[in-house]
Formats: sequence, structure tokens, C-alpha cells
Amino acid sequence: MRKCFGLFLLVVSLLCFFSFQESNGADSLGTSYVNSFDIYPREVKISDNPVDITFTLNFADANNESGSKILPLQKEPQALFRNTVPNSNQNIIVNFTKQKMNGVYVNGVYVGSARIVNESYHGLWVLDNLRLTDRNMNILDLKNELEKQNGLEKDKFPMDFVVKQSGFRSIIFGSIGLGVLVLLIMSALYWWWSGGKWPNHIYRSDDSGASSASKAQLLLWTVVAIFSYTVIYADRVLNHNTFDVPTEIPSNLLVAMGLSAGTTLAAKVVSGTQIRSGKAQKQEEDSKGGILLNDDGEPDLSKIQMMAWTFLAVGVYLISVLKVISISFQVPDLPDINPTLLALMGIGEIAYVGKKAVTEDDPRAPRLSTISPERGIIDSEVILTGLNFGEEQGGSQILFDGKPIQENINSWCNTQIKFKIPKVVAGEKMAPRKTEVSLMVKDKQSPNPKVFEVIDNNAPYLDGVDPSKGPVGSDVILTGLYFGDNQDTGQILIDEDSVEKSDITKWIDTEIRFKIPAEIAGTKLTPPPLKSKMINISLKVKGIKSQNTKPFEVERDN
Repeated sequence: MRKCFGLFLLVVSLLCFFSFQESNGADSLGTSYVNSFDIYPREVKISDNPVDITFTLNFADANNESGSKILPLQKEPQALFRNTVPNSNQNIIVNFTKQKMNGVYVNGVYVGSARIVNESYHGLWVLDNLRLTDRNMNILDLKNELEKQNGLEKDKFPMDFVVKQSGFRSIIFGSIGLGVLVLLIMSALYWWWSGGKWPNHIYRSDDSGASSASKAQLLLWTVVAIFSYTVIYADRVLNHNTFDVPTEIPSNLLVAMGLSAGTTLAAKVVSGTQIRSGKAQKQEEDSKGGILLNDDGEPDLSKIQMMAWTFLAVGVYLISVLKVISISFQVPDLPDINPTLLALMGIGEIAYVGKKAVTEDDPRAPRLSTISPERGIIDSEVILTGLNFGEEQGGSQILFDGKPIQENINSWCNTQIKFKIPKVVAGEKMAPRKTEVSLMVKDKQSPNPKVFEVIDNNAPYLDGVDPSKGPVGSDVILTGLYFGDNQDTGQILIDEDSVEKSDITKWIDTEIRFKIPAEIAGTKLTPPPLKSKMINISLKVKGIKSQNTKPFEVERDN
């Protein structure tokens, strides 16, 4: 009897123990698993009306069972989101409640919401914690589990949302304005340092004045890099209250600038090598070359291709800079250049340098070095110098604007030709006009024509004005031809109005001296403060107006 009673007590004790464990376990959270976590919408733009963001949590117990077997909670789930905007201490607390469907609670599914009321909430909000509390007040943070799941399925387990400001932030204009200001200051410094030349002089040839495509590309990327760096740093200071300078230059931006510098150097080396070897001639002052044109003034496909991809890449890059600084909650860095555009730009540069390397003048073609003088009247003698003219004229020809002259050739040898300016060429009068003089020798035309200005000996011709600018009262010297021996039959005209004879101090056939008057025909020539005024100076002698005019810049006398 005692043994039966003892066995009875043991069974009862075991039942009580397991009952206690089950009861205790029913009030503890144990391990929980997140089936899904959703944020909608994940990106909002604040305007005049508040916006609600909905959060949905679906989790299960250790047996991956939600429904009736989900363990009871002491408190509803709670999430904390933190704003990542620098120097921001904003937090959003999201309280979850059980989800109802058709009036019935859905076990394991909880819904919460947060209201974004104004633009002060702008920024990237990230999950700081997601906590569950059981009846014994044990707390489980599901953030770590979400982070693991987020690495596998970002769309199913998002952990952040973005609040954007509406419209275009005015502070962006400040950053862009500072970038423009830096470029203007640098341009002014270059103008002062170079003695009155603007930065576009950088990509022009010192010899011919023609624009260089490779130099223009290098200057363009340099300007873009300086502007972008200034804008990015200004936005950091103005928008993010940090003076940390950007220290990392994107690799593709460095490659683009390196390619531009390399193209410029390669083009210079190729040109120099061809000139020294006699395969090409140095560009003269009358070259028609440009950023998109060859030396003859014709469109150059290799230049067009290179500059087209360059302009496109620059435009896309500047848009990228604008996009970076428009994100108010992220400290900006210099964006990178799209790799595809970089590759296309590189192909254009290879084509440009390659064409330059394989293009050369025919070494047997005649080459003009000088024409002397560069202007003159009908029947005046002109001397051409150069190479490959031939020892005698034979069937060779001198061309005026591509049309041959048949007479007036005084002498002809391999390096020099003397001839007189004809009155008429192919039925056209030669005076007054500018014409291109070239040679045709054995069906080979000289690649570099020389410009000659034919002067009408019945009309005055202005050769120069010295100085070319100055204040009212400045002494000015005009030089040229056919002014007459005195001023009795001549007039100086400023914008078609005659200068008083009292302002003229010297007048001979090739030189005139006079003072810039303060007023002419009732119009004051003194410009307004901080400005200058352009006037055109011409002559009229014996009722015949000069063949040309000369500009003069009237400066304000400080």
C-alpha cells in the first residue's frame, strides 16, 4: 500500500513539474522568426499634406507556426527608426497592433503606421530596433534577424525608407553660384595674368590662332572638374554643416582628364614630328582650322566624333553632380563618369589622334612659306617663297581663289616666284578684295594658300590704329595708304560723323594723328562707369571713303 502511494506521489509530482514548465513556457517568448516585414511606401515626397507610412510585421515561433500557436505578448511590437541626416537627433517610434481581417484578428500579423507631417522629416530613416515583449517582460530584438533576411531578400525585408523634400531646394542655387563664381574669378585672374586674353585663348594656336580640339577638350574637363569639386564642397558646407573636403576623386573622372591630357600631348607630338620630317607644314595665321574643322575650314569627322562624345559626357556628368547635391540627407561626393560614355569618348580620341598620325601632306606638292607684301595695289609686285615650285613655270599656275592667272609672272624658280597683281582674274575685278593665293604644280595644289589684300589705289586704306584703346583725349596714330598730303581734302570719321579739324595734329599720305574727341555730332563718347565703348574709325578723302575701318575702344578715364 505504501509503495502504491509513493508511486502515486511520484506520478503526480512529474505531472505538476511538466505542467509548470508548459505554463512557464507559454508566457515566455523564446525564439521567434520573421516571415515578412514590409514598409509602404518606402519613398515619399512631402508637399502640403501629411503622408502616412504603413509597416506590416508577420512573425512565427520556433516551430515556424503563427496562427493559434503564436506565443502571447505582454506588449504589442514596437519599432524605432532613426534619421541618418548629419547632426539630426530625430527618431520615429512605430507601435504595432494586431491585424484584423473581416473583423477577426490574424495571429502573427501586426500593423503600425507613422505620419510624416512636414519637410523637417526629410532624410533616410533606418531601423534601429524592432522589439517584442512577452508576459514575463522578456524582450527580443528582431533587428539582427531582419538584417540577415535583408541580405537575402531586400524587397521582402526592407529596413529603411526615404523622405524627400518637394521642389528644388534654394540652397542648391547657392552651391552652383559659388561654383560659377570660382570660374569667373579664375577667368579674371587669367585675363589679368595674360595681359587681356580670355581663357578661350588657351585652346588656340599661338601661331595661327586656330582652335585646337584636343586643347579644347582638356580645358573643358578641367573646368568641369573645378566647377564640380567647388559645388560639392559648397553643398557640404551649406547643407550639411561639415567642412570636410572630398578626398576621393572618382577613377573614371581621373581617366577622362588623363585621356584628354594624353590626347593633347599625342596630337602635339604627331604634328611636331610631321613638320620636322617635311610631311606637313606649320599652320599659318590664315588657317581656317577649328574645334570641328580641319585646316581648310571643312568639317572634320574625327574631331566631330571626339567632341560630340565629350560634350555628351560632360552634360551627363553635370546632371549627375546636380542629382548628388539634390539629396538633402546625404553628404555629397564627386560622382563618377558613366563607363560607357568614357569608352566612347576614348574611341573618339583614338580616332582623332590616329587620323592626325596618318594624314600628311604630299611631300612633292608645292608649299608656300611667305607672301610679301601681304597687301598692295593693282600691278604691284609680289614675291612668293617656299618649296617644290619647279625650276621653271612650264604648265604650272598661280591661283587666285582657285582661278589661274595667265600673265604678269616676272620670274619662277624652285623656291621663289615674282609676279604682279592683275586687274582682272576670270572676269572679276581684283580691287578692293582679299584673295587666297596658291600654286598648282604638276597637278598638285599647295595645301596652304596665302591671303593677299588687293587695295584700290583710288581710295584710302587703313593699315593700323595705335593705340587700339584709351580714354577721351587720347592721341591716336592712323597708318595706311593714300591719305593725301594734307587734311584739306580729307576727313576722319567716327561712326560716320566727322572729327573736328582742331583735333587733328598731323596728316601725311601714310600717317594721321588726332585726339579722340569728348563729343561728336552731339553724342558723348565717354562711356558709363565700369564700361567701355566701341567706335569705328574710317577716312574720306576727296569724297571717297576708305576701303576699311578700324575699331577703337573708348575707356572711361578714372
